[in-house]
Amino acid sequence: MALPYGAERIVHVYSLRNDGAVARPRTAPFELLVAPERSSPREEARQAYVANRRQLADAWINTGRRGDVEVPRERKLNQNLWRTLHDWAAENRPDISFADSGETVLVMPATKIDYKSPIAAAKKAAVLLFGVFLDSPFRSRLFKC
Repeated sequence: MALPYGAERIVHVYSLRNDGAVARPRTAPFELLVAPERSSPREEARQAYVANRRQLADAWINTGRRGDVEVPRERKLNQNLWRTLHDWAAENRPDISFADSGETVLVMPATKIDYKSPIAAAKKAAVLLFGVFLDSPFRSRLFKC
């Protein structure tokens, strides 16, 4: 049986006799599972946000790797990244506007939050941030240390 993260297994329990010696239990040893207290939904959502953001960034970085060398200008969306961004955009509908200089401006809406599922909302927020990142000049300045 796989243990939850941070859990400890205590298998054998012996008793201490009056004379200080350790006595074998008369019954078969029992198993006790000691697990850490579950974190709050807010903390779990924060961890999901950070993990999803990290996963998206790592996938993006890896598309520009050639062996041990990173070539940021050769990065392209792989199929999984494209699908993730496309699914998010289909649900949240980003908009295009124009600046006074004539440049196009991508307007990213706030993520639709389902408060019944904070972890799913946190993951969607990470995709939003990743989309904003890809629209910035910083997309070619991200490296893995």
